[in-house]
Amino acid sequence: MLSKKVACISCLSIFSHLISAPVLAGEDTDLMLLKELSLKALMDVEVTIAGKTPQKASNIAAAVYVVTQKDIRNMGATSIPEALRMVPGLQVAKVDANKWAITIRGFNNIFSSSLLVMIDGRSVYTPMFSGVHWDVQDTVLEDIERIEIIRGPGAAVWGANAVNGVINIITKKAEDTQGTLLSGTLGTEHGIAEARYGDSLSDNVFYRLYGKYRNQDNAVFENGSKATDGWNDVRGGFRVDWQIDENNQLTVQGDLYQGNMGERVKKLTVTPPFSAPLDSASRVWGGNLLTRWTQQQSDGSSHELQFYYDYSYRDSWLAEIERDTLDLDYRYNFFPWNGHNMVIGANYRIMYDESPEKSLRKSIAILSPENRKAHLFSAFLQDDVTLINDTLWLTLGSKLEHNDYSGLEIQPSARLRWRPAQDHLLWASVSRAVRSPSRVEHDSVFIVDKIVQPGVVAALVGNKGYDAEELIAYELGYRFQPYDNMTVDLTAFYNDYDQLRSFTPTGITFPAQTAPVAVLNMKFENKLYGESYGFEMAVDWRLSEKWDLRASYAFFDLQLHHDSLSSNKALSEAFEGQSPEHQINLSSSYQLSRHLKLNLIGRYVDQLPASNIGSHIDFDVGLHWEVAKNLNIGLFGKNLLHKQRYQYRQTVLAPESTQIEREGYLTVELRF
Repeated sequence: MLSKKVACISCLSIFSHLISAPVLAGEDTDLMLLKELSLKALMDVEVTIAGKTPQKASNIAAAVYVVTQKDIRNMGATSIPEALRMVPGLQVAKVDANKWAITIRGFNNIFSSSLLVMIDGRSVYTPMFSGVHWDVQDTVLEDIERIEIIRGPGAAVWGANAVNGVINIITKKAEDTQGTLLSGTLGTEHGIAEARYGDSLSDNVFYRLYGKYRNQDNAVFENGSKATDGWNDVRGGFRVDWQIDENNQLTVQGDLYQGNMGERVKKLTVTPPFSAPLDSASRVWGGNLLTRWTQQQSDGSSHELQFYYDYSYRDSWLAEIERDTLDLDYRYNFFPWNGHNMVIGANYRIMYDESPEKSLRKSIAILSPENRKAHLFSAFLQDDVTLINDTLWLTLGSKLEHNDYSGLEIQPSARLRWRPAQDHLLWASVSRAVRSPSRVEHDSVFIVDKIVQPGVVAALVGNKGYDAEELIAYELGYRFQPYDNMTVDLTAFYNDYDQLRSFTPTGITFPAQTAPVAVLNMKFENKLYGESYGFEMAVDWRLSEKWDLRASYAFFDLQLHHDSLSSNKALSEAFEGQSPEHQINLSSSYQLSRHLKLNLIGRYVDQLPASNIGSHIDFDVGLHWEVAKNLNIGLFGKNLLHKQRYQYRQTVLAPESTQIEREGYLTVELRF
């Protein structure tokens, strides 16, 4: 069955060739038409995600992948989650019209607790629930320079919660966004309006301002009726880059946003069936301010000092919560001895959160204490040692981190890379990473929106003794260019998990004001353990100056083990069935003419047993037309093989999942 589906997707590339072959044969090659990087140049793109210092992507002992601005445009992505869809080994699924479930190498849910996400080095991972609110992570997508992804642990550099992967979204310098950009998107399911203006205050001071509005239509229920999960938000921001002198640079940037999101939840009742659907709405707003000073010295060493403040407010069916975060980070990169490239750093973060109401919020959640201040201290050291010039290197590093929930955590890593020949790199690594406890796991009581049996509901109860989840990861990779026009990236991994989240029944209570009558208390504990293993492959093939093909395949398997309690057995089975065993992506990008480009994308996603979702194939198409030098138009179709379908379903502590519809949209981009 799988082979038939793979063959079906493969037809997409053949289809691209058939419709474009006449154009290829009848039109001269024009180098001006493709001001795009060669594969060699793409391999040499410098990224900072592996060690907080610029390194060539081709020379990193980790499963690194880079989504470029060109990739984002080719996909016709209208959100950051959509821009991540083609990353090998990364699961991207839409839960409803405004929520996403995104993860790397398993344990997917709407919070993705094992995935650390940053924007320009500012963490957007929330320690309240352990995860990322993807609905409020956005900017003008044209201003994104690249998205760097590490599949696998990055805790030795980035600290706790960088367990299964790290994503860093990097925006362009203000100098690279000069002039005015106006863009709009209008489609069957959503609309977007953007404006950005960039200018200079002097020869060495550049700035940009932007504003953006998004509106998303309701998705649908299984019977085709409209849901109430539509949403809209507005945001704005700025960035200033000041090249103080030859060696010193200062960046200041910030954002503000406000939005409203609909959803359908379960309201508990005292009569059968003890729950009823309730259309609810969430209000969100927030902002951030970041300042970064960098100094590049003549001997190649560098200093970086970064400070940011982040505020967020969310009033949802779960709880009303506001959070403040202050973060100070320092990094020093230097060369103490011949053959040693060393990076040291330190970080201090203070976080304050508050749930304004003392009573149960909409019969769902309560935090005790209702406000809490938490501190995070960390330091890291990494040394990249050249063992044999241009051939063999060893990278050793560790992060030492102290948090208020689980105390001191040590997260070391050892990575070996060997270059047996030009354009070939073989690497291996072993790492330890932890996922630190969240505020919810320590201090909350959640009335679960699920009936255990008639007249009884479950409550998840915080545990002050809840400890960090642990991972020991083993990875092996091979990156090479078999031909000048092809690159291949292979990665195999084995993950050994311990102290994973579980729930232990502690008895039934009969709260006077809780409906229904009885509550089964389930305490957060660390009683699951297990292992996962898998394989990932990515191939880029530039057939000609006009035609690019890209393919990726990911295999993943997770096995969890539990104690004798049946609740943990059900939980382990749910975790195991949240991620697909097989994923395949294929894309074709062809320049039909000097001003017209066709992009085709096909993907296969295996079944999700925990969500009762079968395997599926889907197909996207995009046509880019450069009407004039400063005017571009795009026409896109997404999810074309299904009128509507579920992409992911989370049945506990989540709004009702809805089905995502086929859609088409038009984009217009004007520059002057």
